[in-house]
Amino acid sequence: KKEGSTVCWSPKTSVLVEGNQKLVLIEELVYEDGQAAAVEAVEPTARIVLPKTRAYLHPSASFKHTVVHSGAKPRDVNVRTIQVTQEEGSSYDMLETRVACADGSFQASASNASLSRVEVDMWQLGGETKTNFNSLSLIATSGASNGKGSKSSSASAGITHELRTKARLCHPGGQISQVAKMVASGGSSHCIFDGKVDIERYAQETDAAQIARGLLLTKRATINARPNLRIQADNVVASHGCTIADLE
Repeated sequence: KKEGSTVCWSPKTSVLVEGNQKLVLIEELVYEDGQAAAVEAVEPTARIVLPKTRAYLHPSASFKHTVVHSGAKPRDVNVRTIQVTQEEGSSYDMLETRVACADGSFQASASNASLSRVEVDMWQLGGETKTNFNSLSLIATSGASNGKGSKSSSASAGITHELRTKARLCHPGGQISQVAKMVASGGSSHCIFDGKVDIERYAQETDAAQIARGLLLTKRATINARPNLRIQADNVVASHGCTIADLE
């Protein structure tokens, strides 16, 4: 790697779970250390990672999927795409975690920010499916804004994590549950959640629930959340909500 260079990866994973079978998959983003880290401490290298996972679940298949992303590097961009297709009676459980802390060792600027996003897209091809989306984001940065739109001298480069999910339910008897928990500390930390569940006309007797919970540990930390439902069926149980609070 040369000073100031940009490195890009685009790994792809395809998963096929046969009928009545069970699969557990853990995907983890691991940062380099050692000599590479020492070089980056002088002048960080830009990294772009674009992982993509596609999963197809046959009838009565079960898939437990864990996505782990810990740590943060300046000039780091990670955009993960997950596409899931569920046939009748299948079950998909996803746990997504993002833990990052910036210590202010790099100069605070937009070019040194760490950005991550997870995009989940679920399609239902049969009835009686079960889907669970669970996420936890813990973002911390040092320093704070000076109140005039700029950062103080002790501030660190910003860390932003975004989770976007979209589920389409087109068949009866489906169950979907989503819980997004976010904790942000520091004036340069930012958590975003945008979840959407479409319950189509023929998805009768669907049970859908969405909840987003956020905790702000400092005054200028930021959390944006938008859980939303689009319901066209007339015989469903559906709920969604959002709570964001601070310690005061």
